[in-house]
Amino acid sequence: MLNVADVSSNNGADISQIVANNDAIIVKATEGDYYTNNLFQTQVKQVQDAGKRLGLYLFVNGGVTADKQAQYFLDVIGQLSSDDQVPLIIDFENRNGVSGYPILTGNEPKQIADYIYNKTGKKAWLYISNSDLHGGGHNYSWDDMSDYPLWLAGYPYYDGRAYNADLQKAGDELYFDHLAYWSTVTMWQYDAKPYDRSVFYGDLSTWDTLAKRVTPQPTLSPVVPNPTPTPLPTPEKPSTDDSGDRKELHMFMDDFLIKVNKAVTDFINRL
Repeated sequence: MLNVADVSSNNGADISQIVANNDAIIVKATEGDYYTNNLFQTQVKQVQDAGKRLGLYLFVNGGVTADKQAQYFLDVIGQLSSDDQVPLIIDFENRNGVSGYPILTGNEPKQIADYIYNKTGKKAWLYISNSDLHGGGHNYSWDDMSDYPLWLAGYPYYDGRAYNADLQKAGDELYFDHLAYWSTVTMWQYDAKPYDRSVFYGDLSTWDTLAKRVTPQPTLSPVVPNPTPTPLPTPEKPSTDDSGDRKELHMFMDDFLIKVNKAVTDFINRL
């Protein structure tokens, strides 16, 4: 297994301690087609200089077409898209109508994954909460993503404890034993204290196998300048780097599932 952390500008410019304590670091690159992590290059360099595995992710926004945000992501990460040790990851988090974030349809991940595959030859990984995996209140279905590597988020305790067998047992009871669509979990984000922490179920060789191109990267056609006037840009939307609200949502849903499971067990025991 590998210890993995994911970071954004919210973690600051100096992530050296996080890098030192983990085998791999996943760095936020973009959001929609309007936001780039202003510390992206700095954080990536620290990971590379330490010789640790690197992953890159885009945060999905419902107000932008899949092609636009996928291409924006690829433009920002540049040649890293063809690095066979660097997985490209889609971060799907429905913010349920928070201002500036339209409700996601659930179609975005496959559309973005298809675009990334056609441009790079890589199969993207999908980050998703346990709540959204089970519909998220919007009847999401993930049949079209079930053969892509799954990075599941769910926090049994949310108290900063280290990963161990007891924590995995809690994860099994809450999430893994009730897994839908996927037959296995590639990586589990089990806590967000003191930073986002995950465990990858494999070694470096497994990481590389899932990260590499499955088809050669095609030669991209040159960009032809558009002679028509370009519309003025829309106002910049807020960044999601302040991710406290999604952590609260994960905690709420996990607590709800625990109470439901307990109520069902108590009812059965009374029969």
